[in-house]
Amino acid sequence: MNFKKILLFIILAVTGISNLKSQNFEGKISYKAEYSNIKIEGVTSSMLKQAMGSIEDFYIQSGNHLTQTNGTIMDWAVYRGNEDKIYFKMKDEKEIHYKNSKLFDKKLYKIEFYNETFNVLGYNCKKIIIHFSDKTKITSYYAPELSIEPNLFENDKYDGLYLLLSNTKAISLKTIYESAEYTKTIIAAKIRIEKLPENTFELPSGLIIIKAPW
Repeated sequence: MNFKKILLFIILAVTGISNLKSQNFEGKISYKAEYSNIKIEGVTSSMLKQAMGSIEDFYIQSGNHLTQTNGTIMDWAVYRGNEDKIYFKMKDEKEIHYKNSKLFDKKLYKIEFYNETFNVLGYNCKKIIIHFSDKTKITSYYAPELSIEPNLFENDKYDGLYLLLSNTKAISLKTIYESAEYTKTIIAAKIRIEKLPENTFELPSGLIIIKAPW
Protein backbone atom coordinates (compact mmCIF):
# COMPACT_ATOMS: atom_id res chain seq x y z
CA MET A 1 0.00 0.00 0.00
CA ASN A 2 1.48 3.34 -1.02
CA PHE A 3 1.93 6.35 1.23
CA LYS A 4 -1.15 8.20 -0.08
CA LYS A 5 -3.43 5.22 0.49
CA ILE A 6 -2.09 4.73 4.03
CA LEU A 7 -2.78 8.37 4.84
CA LEU A 8 -6.24 8.14 3.31
CA PHE A 9 -7.19 5.34 5.70
CA ILE A 10 -5.75 7.30 8.62
CA ILE A 11 -7.67 10.44 7.68
CA LEU A 12 -10.95 8.57 7.31
CA ALA A 13 -10.41 6.95 10.69
CA VAL A 14 -10.28 10.24 12.55
CA THR A 15 -12.17 12.78 10.46
CA GLY A 16 -15.55 12.23 11.96
CA ILE A 17 -14.49 12.29 15.55
CA SER A 18 -11.96 15.10 15.67
CA ASN A 19 -14.44 17.75 16.86
CA LEU A 20 -17.96 18.70 18.01
CA LYS A 21 -20.62 20.97 19.47
CA SER A 22 -24.39 21.52 19.04
CA GLN A 23 -27.77 23.16 19.54
CA ASN A 24 -26.25 25.26 22.33
CA PHE A 25 -23.19 25.91 20.23
CA GLU A 26 -23.19 27.00 16.61
CA GLY A 27 -20.13 28.30 14.83
CA LYS A 28 -16.55 27.39 14.02
CA ILE A 29 -13.57 25.98 15.90
CA SER A 30 -10.08 25.99 14.46
CA TYR A 31 -7.78 23.23 15.70
CA LYS A 32 -4.02 22.81 15.41
CA ALA A 33 -2.83 19.27 14.73
CA GLU A 34 0.38 17.52 15.75
CA TYR A 35 1.60 13.99 14.96
CA SER A 36 3.90 11.78 17.04
CA ASN A 37 4.81 8.15 17.83
CA ILE A 38 4.78 7.36 14.11
CA LYS A 39 5.32 3.70 13.26
CA ILE A 40 4.82 3.86 9.49
CA GLU A 41 8.12 3.05 7.83
CA GLY A 42 9.64 6.01 6.01
CA VAL A 43 7.04 8.48 7.27
CA THR A 44 7.90 11.46 9.49
CA SER A 45 5.73 13.81 11.53
CA SER A 46 6.36 16.64 9.03
CA MET A 47 5.17 14.38 6.19
CA LEU A 48 1.98 13.57 8.06
CA LYS A 49 1.38 17.20 8.91
CA GLN A 50 1.76 18.19 5.26
CA ALA A 51 -0.46 15.38 3.99
CA MET A 52 -3.16 15.32 6.68
CA GLY A 53 -3.00 18.99 7.59
CA SER A 54 -1.75 21.12 10.45
CA ILE A 55 -5.06 22.99 10.75
CA GLU A 56 -8.62 21.68 10.93
CA ASP A 57 -11.56 24.06 10.71
CA PHE A 58 -14.73 22.60 12.17
CA TYR A 59 -18.24 23.99 11.62
CA ILE A 60 -21.41 22.77 13.31
CA GLN A 61 -25.09 23.64 13.23
CA SER A 62 -28.18 21.68 14.29
CA GLY A 63 -26.90 18.17 13.67
CA ASN A 64 -24.69 19.03 10.70
CA HIS A 65 -20.90 19.26 10.76
CA LEU A 66 -18.15 20.11 8.29
CA THR A 67 -14.39 19.62 8.63
CA GLN A 68 -11.93 21.38 6.31
CA THR A 69 -8.17 20.77 6.39
CA ASN A 70 -5.10 22.41 4.86
CA GLY A 71 -3.54 19.03 4.04
CA THR A 72 -2.75 17.66 0.60
CA ILE A 73 -4.97 14.54 0.81
CA MET A 74 -8.48 15.73 1.70
CA ASP A 75 -10.38 18.96 1.06
CA TRP A 76 -13.32 18.40 3.38
CA ALA A 77 -15.73 15.97 5.03
CA VAL A 78 -19.37 16.78 5.74
CA TYR A 79 -22.21 15.09 7.60
CA ARG A 80 -25.79 16.28 7.27
CA GLY A 81 -28.20 15.32 10.02
CA ASN A 82 -31.07 14.34 7.75
CA GLU A 83 -28.98 11.64 6.03
CA ASP A 84 -27.07 8.50 6.98
CA LYS A 85 -23.99 9.33 4.93
CA ILE A 86 -20.72 11.15 5.50
CA TYR A 87 -19.27 12.77 2.38
CA PHE A 88 -15.60 13.24 1.52
CA LYS A 89 -13.95 15.42 -1.11
CA MET A 90 -10.36 14.42 -1.76
CA LYS A 91 -7.76 16.70 -3.33
CA ASP A 92 -7.48 16.64 -7.13
CA GLU A 93 -10.58 14.49 -7.52
CA LYS A 94 -13.79 15.47 -9.31
CA GLU A 95 -15.99 13.05 -7.38
CA ILE A 96 -17.53 13.23 -3.93
CA HIS A 97 -17.31 9.93 -2.07
CA TYR A 98 -19.70 8.82 0.64
CA LYS A 99 -19.70 6.19 3.37
CA ASN A 100 -22.48 4.87 5.56
CA SER A 101 -22.37 6.97 8.74
CA LYS A 102 -24.24 4.33 10.74
CA LEU A 103 -21.43 1.78 10.49
CA PHE A 104 -18.74 1.44 13.16
CA ASP A 105 -16.39 -1.54 13.13
CA LYS A 106 -14.55 -1.09 16.41
CA LYS A 107 -15.48 -2.97 19.58
CA LEU A 108 -15.66 -0.95 22.78
CA TYR A 109 -13.42 -2.19 25.59
CA LYS A 110 -13.96 0.36 28.37
CA ILE A 111 -14.61 4.05 29.10
CA GLU A 112 -12.81 6.00 31.82
CA PHE A 113 -14.06 9.30 33.26
CA TYR A 114 -11.85 11.73 35.20
CA ASN A 115 -13.00 14.33 37.73
CA GLU A 116 -10.10 16.79 37.40
CA THR A 117 -10.48 19.74 35.03
CA PHE A 118 -8.15 21.03 32.30
CA ASN A 119 -8.16 24.57 30.93
CA VAL A 120 -8.31 25.08 27.16
CA LEU A 121 -8.83 28.64 25.87
CA GLY A 122 -10.40 29.60 29.17
CA TYR A 123 -12.87 26.71 29.24
CA ASN A 124 -12.77 24.16 32.05
CA CYS A 125 -12.64 20.79 30.32
CA LYS A 126 -13.30 17.33 31.67
CA LYS A 127 -11.42 14.26 30.51
CA ILE A 128 -12.67 10.97 29.10
CA ILE A 129 -10.72 8.06 27.60
CA ILE A 130 -12.43 5.57 25.32
CA HIS A 131 -10.57 2.28 24.86
CA PHE A 132 -11.26 -0.15 22.03
CA SER A 133 -10.50 -3.85 21.85
CA ASP A 134 -7.86 -3.30 19.13
CA LYS A 135 -5.86 -1.26 21.71
CA THR A 136 -6.58 2.07 20.02
CA LYS A 137 -7.96 4.81 22.21
CA ILE A 138 -9.40 8.31 22.13
CA THR A 139 -8.71 10.82 24.90
CA SER A 140 -11.07 13.79 24.84
CA TYR A 141 -10.94 16.99 26.85
CA TYR A 142 -14.48 18.33 26.49
CA ALA A 143 -16.05 21.59 27.64
CA PRO A 144 -19.47 21.13 29.30
CA GLU A 145 -20.10 24.84 28.77
CA LEU A 146 -20.15 24.11 25.01
CA SER A 147 -23.00 21.65 25.26
CA ILE A 148 -24.38 19.41 22.56
CA GLU A 149 -27.53 17.34 22.14
CA PRO A 150 -26.19 13.88 21.23
CA ASN A 151 -29.44 12.72 19.64
CA LEU A 152 -28.86 15.19 16.81
CA PHE A 153 -25.98 12.92 15.75
CA GLU A 154 -27.60 9.56 16.45
CA ASN A 155 -27.09 8.45 12.83
CA ASP A 156 -23.44 9.53 12.79
CA LYS A 157 -21.76 6.55 14.41
CA TYR A 158 -18.84 6.75 11.98
CA ASP A 159 -15.68 5.81 13.87
CA GLY A 160 -17.29 6.24 17.26
CA LEU A 161 -18.61 9.78 16.95
CA TYR A 162 -21.98 9.15 18.52
CA LEU A 163 -20.32 6.99 21.18
CA LEU A 164 -18.15 9.95 22.21
CA LEU A 165 -20.95 12.52 22.12
CA SER A 166 -23.42 10.37 24.01
CA ASN A 167 -20.90 10.20 26.87
CA THR A 168 -19.70 13.83 26.87
CA LYS A 169 -22.72 15.82 25.62
CA ALA A 170 -20.21 18.55 24.79
CA ILE A 171 -17.58 19.58 22.29
CA SER A 172 -14.00 18.41 22.57
CA LEU A 173 -11.39 21.18 22.69
CA LYS A 174 -8.48 18.75 22.79
CA THR A 175 -8.47 15.22 21.42
CA ILE A 176 -5.70 12.61 21.30
CA TYR A 177 -6.02 9.63 18.96
CA GLU A 178 -3.66 6.76 19.66
CA SER A 179 -3.37 3.90 17.17
CA ALA A 180 -0.80 1.32 16.16
CA GLU A 181 0.44 3.62 13.38
CA TYR A 182 0.66 7.06 15.00
CA THR A 183 -0.67 9.48 17.62
CA LYS A 184 -2.58 12.56 16.52
CA THR A 185 -3.32 15.45 18.87
CA ILE A 186 -5.63 18.31 17.99
CA ILE A 187 -6.21 21.31 20.25
CA ALA A 188 -8.51 24.27 19.75
CA ALA A 189 -6.71 27.47 18.78
CA LYS A 190 -9.77 29.65 18.18
CA ILE A 191 -13.48 29.41 18.95
CA ARG A 192 -15.98 31.52 17.05
CA ILE A 193 -19.62 31.48 18.14
CA GLU A 194 -21.77 32.64 15.24
CA LYS A 195 -24.80 31.91 13.09
CA LEU A 196 -23.62 29.94 10.08
CA PRO A 197 -25.02 30.46 6.56
CA GLU A 198 -27.66 27.88 5.63
CA ASN A 199 -25.57 26.69 2.67
CA THR A 200 -22.51 25.83 4.81
CA PHE A 201 -23.24 22.10 4.62
CA GLU A 202 -24.53 21.89 1.06
CA LEU A 203 -22.67 19.67 -1.39
CA PRO A 204 -21.18 21.57 -4.35
CA SER A 205 -23.05 21.13 -7.62
CA GLY A 206 -21.50 19.66 -10.74
CA LEU A 207 -19.62 16.83 -8.99
CA ILE A 208 -20.44 13.13 -9.25
CA ILE A 209 -21.41 11.47 -5.96
CA ILE A 210 -20.30 7.84 -5.64
CA LYS A 211 -19.90 5.25 -2.88
CA ALA A 212 -16.39 5.23 -1.48
CA PRO A 213 -14.38 2.19 -2.63
CA TRP A 214 -12.31 2.22 0.56
